[in-house]
Amino acid sequence: MTPAVLICLALGSWEWYARESTYPSCGAAGEYFDASSLSCRRCDQGAAGLLREVDPTGLGCWCKAGYARSGNTCIDCVANGLAADRNRVSCLPCGPTTQGLAASARDCTCAGAGEVLADYVGDVLLDEKICIDCTEYGAVPNREDQVCTSGAVGCAAGEAVFEGVCVPADALGEVDNTPGGVVRYDDSVTATSTFLAVEAVIAAAKCRGGAAGAAGCQYLANLCALQVYDTSQGACALYWTLLTTWDGGAGCTPPTCDQPESLPWLLHQQTGTQVAQQVLNREFGFEDGLRLFVAAYTLNGTFLGTEPLGTQVFLCELTEAVAAFGFEFGNNIRSSCRVNDEYLSPGAAAEPLFFEVFIEDTAGTRPVPVRLKTAGDDRPSGDDYDVFFDDPTVRLTAGIDPKNQFYRRFMLYDTVLNPRLVRYASTITVLTAMQSAEDGAVFVPIVTVEYDYVVKTVSRVTDVSQPPSPPDAQQSFRISEAVGDAIPRTVLQHGSRSHVRVFYVESRSQRAVTALIITACCVAFVTSWLKAWAWQRRLVTPYLDLFGVLLRWFVYYCSHFSTYFFIIASGGSLWYFIWFKGQSSISVLVPPPGHVSHLYTVLLWTSWSTRMVDVSYRVYEQCTMWVFLLDWEQPRGRLVNEKKDIPVSMWRMVFAANEFNKLQGYLSMKIYATIFVTVVLLEAFGLQGLTSAQPNGNDLSQDGSYSHPLLRTALAIVLWHGTYLFLYLWEKLVYYRFFAANAVTGFVDLLSLANVSMFLLVERRYGYYVHGKSVHQFADASVREFQVMLKREEEGSIPMRGLAGQSDEQCFDMLIDDALYQFLWETQMVLARERVPAQNPAARPRRCYEYLLGRSNYNILTHEALRHLQELNRRLQELVTKAADEVQVKLPVHRSLGFVPMAFPGTPTRFFVDSDQSWTKCLLVSAEFPLANLALLIYLAIDWSFANAFVAASVAFVLVLAFQTIRKVFGVTNLSRKSMIDDRFFL
Repeated sequence: MTPAVLICLALGSWEWYARESTYPSCGAAGEYFDASSLSCRRCDQGAAGLLREVDPTGLGCWCKAGYARSGNTCIDCVANGLAADRNRVSCLPCGPTTQGLAASARDCTCAGAGEVLADYVGDVLLDEKICIDCTEYGAVPNREDQVCTSGAVGCAAGEAVFEGVCVPADALGEVDNTPGGVVRYDDSVTATSTFLAVEAVIAAAKCRGGAAGAAGCQYLANLCALQVYDTSQGACALYWTLLTTWDGGAGCTPPTCDQPESLPWLLHQQTGTQVAQQVLNREFGFEDGLRLFVAAYTLNGTFLGTEPLGTQVFLCELTEAVAAFGFEFGNNIRSSCRVNDEYLSPGAAAEPLFFEVFIEDTAGTRPVPVRLKTAGDDRPSGDDYDVFFDDPTVRLTAGIDPKNQFYRRFMLYDTVLNPRLVRYASTITVLTAMQSAEDGAVFVPIVTVEYDYVVKTVSRVTDVSQPPSPPDAQQSFRISEAVGDAIPRTVLQHGSRSHVRVFYVESRSQRAVTALIITACCVAFVTSWLKAWAWQRRLVTPYLDLFGVLLRWFVYYCSHFSTYFFIIASGGSLWYFIWFKGQSSISVLVPPPGHVSHLYTVLLWTSWSTRMVDVSYRVYEQCTMWVFLLDWEQPRGRLVNEKKDIPVSMWRMVFAANEFNKLQGYLSMKIYATIFVTVVLLEAFGLQGLTSAQPNGNDLSQDGSYSHPLLRTALAIVLWHGTYLFLYLWEKLVYYRFFAANAVTGFVDLLSLANVSMFLLVERRYGYYVHGKSVHQFADASVREFQVMLKREEEGSIPMRGLAGQSDEQCFDMLIDDALYQFLWETQMVLARERVPAQNPAARPRRCYEYLLGRSNYNILTHEALRHLQELNRRLQELVTKAADEVQVKLPVHRSLGFVPMAFPGTPTRFFVDSDQSWTKCLLVSAEFPLANLALLIYLAIDWSFANAFVAASVAFVLVLAFQTIRKVFGVTNLSRKSMIDDRFFL
């Protein structure tokens, strides 16, 4: 019966159950069960095959009765007048207490019924076979084990004492007695283990002097696994020596053989690509199990048997149902737990077990390759499968770093080699890759075990080779420097964490995504240069403004770059979401989070940062543009006594400026409503369940289930854009048609009623003109007069509101000439210089933030400034009157890239019909979609990192609100300065 071993852990326990399915028996005569390959082999093979038979355990071969092992052959002891010992490895004479050699029994015999024939006392081989009278000691003979008592008998002939243990002398001479016992825990932390240095020699000597594959060899293999296969010294160095020199130098020399016949099979000799691309013969569908099972060994090499893989190899507490669910093809699971370090302390934890994982295929069983990572290892994690398929250098050769190697045997924790440094499996990843959806080929799974360690100490680490201090049950610690004299401990956390991950992936490469990224960068480079060239062309100067061109190119590049990267990230995530969740049979598998985390993190954060540059520059341009208000109102008569025209009221212009100020920072509620609705749909309505990493599962409450960040991204994009599109159509088709007027369109009508036009100069020579000249004689009119004027306009008895009354077009792009630009600049400088402080003691005091933003109530103009302002008004009226007959239509290249018709210095001012309302680029509402995209990108980036929709939505909301506030505050300051309207008039 296989012994049961129980290991208690912090949050649960796992057991190696001695179910009746220990290991299969081989039915054919002369066959034994080889635990290294989990297959039946014959003993009657090779030169010594006729002299061997299956041993009583059924797990190996030994020589036939009367024969003893010598190297790879069996010698006849009886022919030499000797008898074989009970393990049939040595020939011994029959001692004087025996009745001599019986040829028929091929062994020595005893006279009395109470005597037992013995050749061992404990583990010590005697010089000769003796008969012991068990009755003298009050014992009963046990002839099956050939012993009834033990005594202080020294080592037998041919054996030597090593550290108090008898080992074969010849074998001890053949192995290195000082292999070293340094154990590496990470690149900077090492510790010397006396246990390893001694036990490795004992195990190697017993393995070399005993039967192939016996307990000594298994013990040596387990010690090598405890070292995490450091071949430079210790048990692994001895294992490597035995592997290459067994059978008189004809051993297994990698890579000429894969499975050694003389030692436990610990490592794969093929390249990493060859190991990882072993295709299974089975076809898999939904809910098809992988049929994994595990073989277990004790530390001393005892084979415990096999059973289906469940929770045995996980430190976390997983139920059998969750484990079975995770091993159904396509169901990704992820679990994490905190392991109390007290249970990993020497004496508290049970002796470590050693595992090998196998998978059942139609052609038989196959070993599952295991990849090991130690603390400080900077290689990709177990869910980054490209390293398995794209790295052909993963091969073990003599003396190579074992980081690039696939193994078979591993352990969960080590409390044996050093009592102060406890190594444990912090993460176990089982990754199964499908080659492609077309052929459905599935590769052999790959298990990645990532080890970490804790330091068991109370105050300081001085000499890790000394006996341990009592473990701290409340804290676990991790060394961040090399272990040496007086290194203070570093608190890690209350208990160490262990993670379990089961992933199913496709062996798709990221080359396609990389190609798209390179293409996007190239396209963005070209289109941004076209936009920058168009900007230089609008300057209408023979000189190249190098700094200005480079600055605009960078801004345009950021805008286009962000758009293209967002399309790539959105397209990739949506593709996986649609095909992964909508498939009826397995054709698409989502990549593990760790595999795509770096790529999508770079895509999202890069796209967000470049969009941030784009939106910030848009806001900056809007807050620094030139704004001029042109008053068309004429005096209604003259004052006869004063001999001057009746003054025109300024309130129409102040009213228009206030309305424009409101529009500067205006945003509809679409962005805020989109953020709110998206979070409500995800969290309140439970749509988050659609992001589970199972193709046919929508329940995140099940143990092991988790929300895949790639699917979270796709679902958030769908909900975000769906909500925004619905709100846009609602505003466009319903709200502004039946419930309210569009504020932007209403502002143009307001200018016409106020008889005020607006010049907006966003570049040196390029800007927009909104024509507000009233078609009525006066705008300063009573209510009755207004009613009459509007009635006449409705009847069509007066000209249209457009330029020269010939059309309804009131918005234009304009490219001004050199003379007008120079005059505007000089006028602006004069108006800025000709100011006097307000003398009104009741003037509004400046608020705190106004000192920082530069807002001032010192905008009272002198007579000289007022004269220049009137002259500016007159010049602009003349400009509009002359340009009315030469208005041009915007060409497609002008609309898309901003290329205006060729102009030269001296070319007169040109007006272009702005039927698509381009003048709104001076308002924040024109950046609403880029701002919504910016909010979405920050939402996706934060949600990817923290998997929290509330935090992501809150940050997105604050970001939009911050930009709106900045646009309002700096916008009113700029409007006050450029329009020369005292900021006290702005509400």
